[in-house]
Amino acid sequence: MQELADAIEAVAGVLVTRPVSTTRLSGGHAWTTLLARDAAGDEWIVRLAPAGGTMEPYDPAVEAGWIEAAAGSVPAPRVLGLDRSGALLGSPFSVQTRAPGEVLDLDEVPEVERAAYRRSFASALGALHREGRAEDMTADDALATEWLRMFEEYRRIALHRHPGFEIGLRWLRARLPSGSGRAVLCHGDYRFANVAWTGPGEIGAVLDWERAWTGDPMADIAFTRQFSGWCAVDGDAVAAYEQAAGITVEDHRVAYGLRFERARAYLSPLRLMRAIAERRVHDPRLAAIAEAGEAGMWELAAWGDGTYLPPLEGELPPVDGPDWSAVLEDPGLRAHFDAHPRPSPVDPGDAEAVAAAVRSWSERQAMRRRRTWH
Repeated sequence: MQELADAIEAVAGVLVTRPVSTTRLSGGHAWTTLLARDAAGDEWIVRLAPAGGTMEPYDPAVEAGWIEAAAGSVPAPRVLGLDRSGALLGSPFSVQTRAPGEVLDLDEVPEVERAAYRRSFASALGALHREGRAEDMTADDALATEWLRMFEEYRRIALHRHPGFEIGLRWLRARLPSGSGRAVLCHGDYRFANVAWTGPGEIGAVLDWERAWTGDPMADIAFTRQFSGWCAVDGDAVAAYEQAAGITVEDHRVAYGLRFERARAYLSPLRLMRAIAERRVHDPRLAAIAEAGEAGMWELAAWGDGTYLPPLEGELPPVDGPDWSAVLEDPGLRAHFDAHPRPSPVDPGDAEAVAAAVRSWSERQAMRRRRTWH
């Protein structure tokens, strides 16, 4: 671990007492997160970019910038230093302080303590949105800007066209809301699993800022309702959020945000598909995420519901592009894909072909569920 100790000293400006031990922390798949502990007991968090993953292109300065922007609103780790070049450890990385507290599983929290967690969770998000308001941009403008970024990234990284995703993009553009307040600093991944707790309802730090953006606060609230179960900013937690944020929760914008965040999340499996096809990813867990994302995108085709949606403009990926799973090297996954073939790419403009592909996918999913239940 001499190389890691040297790298921490070089970018963080701290003294590291050799030897250094490391523990890989569980959690998301965006970065490789290590807890480094030296012989004197000092600890640091090292966030190392993988060869390919869900948040490409990897740049630790992006997360560092959002953490700095959030300073003073919610507790968060401090970034002590970073290397964007990858020269020191072979990949870009940042060194951060270890946040106080621990990450909990939703099911681990006793029922009698959940109300306290919900209030603090909602209030912290409200404080972030109150302090991080963008005076030069409305939430509507932020959604339109982020939609364009999503579309441009899809055009750049997709190996072939994905009808469900394209219908989702078309629906989101056609239904962009209007008349809201200011854009705010959105965490973008605000869920119970990204908060370290020092006690019941006591937040030690909000973690994992790599998906942060200047956006609609209702999208952040929507995200909690997708991924935080009983701790979501919903029901009686709305009052705590509104008091902290000085913002009224608008249900129709939250409903839009649910779809917006769902489509936005599918960029991660699209990035993985390309990284796997380019032989930069060999982790079966990431391949499984890519497969789940590819399958889930078909559900967005239902958003069309027979109404007219404006077409996407500009050059799009090829209809019949390369099969990302053809290069998988794990025998178990190879056997899985052979037994469960996925829908072939179809022209998103061919309504009958899209409908047939969705039916085919839905039937296979139903069969798999029946096998699981029995």
